[in-house]
Amino acid sequence: MRNGYWALLAAVVAFAAHGGFYRVRQDGGGRWWVVAPDGGRTFLRGVDHANWNGHWCEALNVHPYREENRKRYPSQGAWEAETLDRLKSWGFNTLGAGCSPELEGRGLAHCAFLSMGESFASKGGDHALSEAQGIPGTAFPNVFHKDWEGFCDARAAQLCAGRKDDRNLVGYFFDNELYWWGRTAEEAERYFRTIAAAIRRHDPNHLLLGCRFAGLDAPRAAWEAAGRFCDIVTFNQYSWADIDENVVYTSRDSGVRAADAYAERYSWTKKPLMITEWSFPSLDSGLPCTGGAGQRFRTQAMRVKATELFARTLFALPFMVGSDYFMWVDEPALGISRKFPENSNYGLVDGCGKPYADLTAMFARLNPEADALHERGEMPPARTVDRQAEERKSLFPEFAADSSASCVRDGDAYTLRTGAGLVLKGRVGGRAAFDSVVADGVECGPFTFMLYHGMWEDIGRVESAEWIRKAGALRIAGTGGSGGRTFRVVCDIVPIAGKPWFACNVVSAENTGTEEFADASVWLRQYSPWAADSWRTGGERSVPFLWKSPDCGAWIRSGDGAWCGAATFARTVRAFRYWISGDGATHPDAAFGEAGPLRLTPGGKWMPEGRVWMVAAAGKGGEKGWRGFLDDFAAWRDEALTRRAADVALWNGLDGHSQVRGIR
Repeated sequence: MRNGYWALLAAVVAFAAHGGFYRVRQDGGGRWWVVAPDGGRTFLRGVDHANWNGHWCEALNVHPYREENRKRYPSQGAWEAETLDRLKSWGFNTLGAGCSPELEGRGLAHCAFLSMGESFASKGGDHALSEAQGIPGTAFPNVFHKDWEGFCDARAAQLCAGRKDDRNLVGYFFDNELYWWGRTAEEAERYFRTIAAAIRRHDPNHLLLGCRFAGLDAPRAAWEAAGRFCDIVTFNQYSWADIDENVVYTSRDSGVRAADAYAERYSWTKKPLMITEWSFPSLDSGLPCTGGAGQRFRTQAMRVKATELFARTLFALPFMVGSDYFMWVDEPALGISRKFPENSNYGLVDGCGKPYADLTAMFARLNPEADALHERGEMPPARTVDRQAEERKSLFPEFAADSSASCVRDGDAYTLRTGAGLVLKGRVGGRAAFDSVVADGVECGPFTFMLYHGMWEDIGRVESAEWIRKAGALRIAGTGGSGGRTFRVVCDIVPIAGKPWFACNVVSAENTGTEEFADASVWLRQYSPWAADSWRTGGERSVPFLWKSPDCGAWIRSGDGAWCGAATFARTVRAFRYWISGDGATHPDAAFGEAGPLRLTPGGKWMPEGRVWMVAAAGKGGEKGWRGFLDDFAAWRDEALTRRAADVALWNGLDGHSQVRGIR
């Protein structure tokens, strides 16, 4: 009885000491915590979009998840009860953004969304420095507009005043993923100062949770301003989990550990951080997973490994105080809308409400340990991986040429032909490496090279085409540009043995002008005369950011299912996406460069030595045929790696040398 009295008294004192609302506090060791209304400190563990409706699907003109819920539950109240029980049993303690308001005040903390800047920018005209287009990352308000302060005050009065006594409310998100790029310190200052002041006038009790920056690329001035006016600085970030190394990086091949990048932002804000969106979709969910951010995995088992690795990383960081997982339910298989075509496996539950058992079991085990893990601050132990070996695996296998290939010249015209059904035709003096590509009986259109050097330019002229019989390659040099910004790109076109495929292996990219190229990249372009037709009928878009899978893209023709596409395992890929812009222009974006800026001074030459390549192909059978090529391509690459290892072993056995000519 006496012990209970003193415990109750301690709780009352703690409650009174911080006003009975959520607060943040730094302990003696410099570690930040969220302090709950009862005085206990914790790490927030939330879920976004735990919502009865789920996402809208424009193609079906319904909310598919809501329709499933109506079949499964006798009432929305029954769904609410089960959802809350599930979230609690899986160790979550907070409702993140976009959750059904009916879930609030029933045992979980919650956050409120104000959409201050986006709502003002949506008025259009001079209310916006960047127009709101109905998708994240497009809007930014004109914070210098005469109505900005009055608008913020009125919106805070409407959305915050009635919540000021809600002890289950953590605080307010100002906005989500505004268009911050290029903003000055004075814009940033006015944005955060005005919104913070408006909220505080109408609700002095709750935390100011920032604007959910889109990734880490907002200017430093914006992060610093957020730190001056917010209690917690929030951001959304989809990282790259290397489940071999057991380390999280900011993105694939960035080489920057997420923990280090987050620590740098904390050094700017001087306030604790909270990540408010993160996830790792998986392809075995049955969803396309072609739209939306985030690294993809092939299996749920891999997805669980990545998710646990990322969560443990967050829990260990001393300046991190919360994490909102994205999200409760999967997106529609047909995407949300044409403007926002996300169709990925982000959910804790699938579109029918069935939990992903391995994922939710992992959270149920790990989440209850979050506070203890945060207290200890132990990062997941990294594992050693031979990165040089991984780099060697990504090189183009030079011995893959088709010995049956022949190249015939007729004046300036050249034709490369193989017994496997590949015919490539071009002309010295022409504007493309090949004016015609026919593979497996499918006419694919032209193929060429591009250099980005501050602008995107295809080669303007084929300078030379030389058949190198010994290597089984056609070496094509193309030039382009004008004035002081001219360039030359040289590539080897290698027909693949026994396949109606060809590889394009970049030999060099050279600045032949008088101006420096500050951030150059080479683009290998597969134009198709029927690309726009394939797009209109839902043509192939490759699954982005897939763990240990080729980067790829393709066009698929609606009428007969003919396809042409390309794929690579090169680690120098910057972008690989085939798409059509609003003006109907074709964009087969296969872009390659270095991890950092590739600078080419006048006369400078980049020789990637087998690190920039892709294999192009064509066929029939629609998406199934295209997917079959990707499987065949992956098997071909595995065979090439096995052959390379055998060749090296044979050479070492002969004379002890460790290098074979042509094997790098």
